[in-house]
Amino acid sequence: MGPRAGAAAPALRGMRDGRTESGALRVAAADALWRITGDAAGALPVLRHYADPAPAPGTERAAADDADDGLPARARDALRRIERAVSAARPDGGVGSVRGGAGE
Repeated sequence: MGPRAGAAAPALRGMRDGRTESGALRVAAADALWRITGDAAGALPVLRHYADPAPAPGTERAAADDADDGLPARARDALRRIERAVSAARPDGGVGSVRGGAGE
């Protein structure tokens, strides 16, 4: 992605981290932000939260998120892409800044 994509990063962070945003928006923002910035550490918690179709006790989800059957699959797909990139870039499996890309 080009330098213009970086201008969207602050708005995407707000969407990714906004607890009142829908799960679909948070997953899409986490994935897009990773592709733009390479910030896997910021994307992984959101994606892991939505990858499980049954939320962990004590966590909240909007009713619309529960009705979106495709949401866990989209979160898992993004997780797999990021985890493959992290593994390829850092043999120790650490999580940090790993560049994604449209070619992924």
